[in-house]
Amino acid sequence: MRHDGRWLAILLALLILAPATSRGAGTASVPNTLAAQAGPFANLTLIDSNFTSLINYINAREITLGTLGARPAASTSGRLYVATDVNGGTLYEDSGSAWTQIAPGVTSGLAETFTGLTLSNGGTNPSTTIGIAVGAASSDDTAITSRVLISLSGAFTKTTAAWSAGTGNGCLDAGSVAASTWYSVFAIYRSDTTVSDVLCSTSATAPVMPASYTNKRRIGSVLTDASKAINFFTQDADYFVWATATMTSTGNPGTAASSVTLNVPTGVNVQAVYNVVLSNTAVNSTLYLSDLASSDAAASETVAPTGQLHLNGATLNMALMSQVMTRTNTSAQIRFRLNASDGGTGVKFSTLGWWDRRGRG
Repeated sequence: MRHDGRWLAILLALLILAPATSRGAGTASVPNTLAAQAGPFANLTLIDSNFTSLINYINAREITLGTLGARPAASTSGRLYVATDVNGGTLYEDSGSAWTQIAPGVTSGLAETFTGLTLSNGGTNPSTTIGIAVGAASSDDTAITSRVLISLSGAFTKTTAAWSAGTGNGCLDAGSVAASTWYSVFAIYRSDTTVSDVLCSTSATAPVMPASYTNKRRIGSVLTDASKAINFFTQDADYFVWATATMTSTGNPGTAASSVTLNVPTGVNVQAVYNVVLSNTAVNSTLYLSDLASSDAAASETVAPTGQLHLNGATLNMALMSQVMTRTNTSAQIRFRLNASDGGTGVKFSTLGWWDRRGRG
């Protein structure tokens, strides 16, 4: 046929999508209307009608980009929409009556992300200000496909006043700051505006979230002192160390299993780092330190799990010291027990710091 070139142009036109300045759907179009062309053709209006129907179908089902809140109501089967504020971009399909997610979000494919977000307390002691460094972390949603990346592109500071959005404002989720109390610090995310912020709570797992904030991630813990200021500490990645160690003395515990509370965060399990001192006057003593989640076992010189310290009481008034790391329960406690004791036996614990994985499994 002499008109092959015209048909080819029509087919190519159907495959070309004009660029959309609003990042929304493109627009397919046909450059020429056949029925309007000169020549001995009949019923070309039917062909134009067919092409118009195809063009309308294609245009109604192109991918549109926007926030989840701006997504239109489901109404057109096969239409696609990318919510740019969900997991870095998440694809949904319109069934005609409901939107269905049909692919993982861009960032939800990363089960775990954590960088930066280092805590500090302003470099002075005491201080009522918490510093939070630039960084990002995936939210702690159970479903990986629901996770979002919570980012702080600039350094934040938060005070111990009631929460208010933005750096330099308060961080408490409820009530007023209390003395000698542990507060978990969270990075939080608002999905409708993609804004991130910082929140503090006495709960390590269920803070009272501000209105419209939908996702969270615990990034560390701080402790107030008797004057309600924040105790001075430094942080190196997952390791937190006190500026001043704190001592806990048990006296003579006897040989039964006992627990001791160390100066580490509550509400979560951490690896406490501490010095321990064992002293006695006349007996051979073995001290066994353990996680309360493990089975209780007797301390022994020769039988597993043996112990961490052994003191030969043949020489009177001896003391043995060592640095130990033990996983705590959510009340900051560990277990300890001796295989023997006398009137001069004593155990002392000095908390130096702790390792906190901050939600990483």
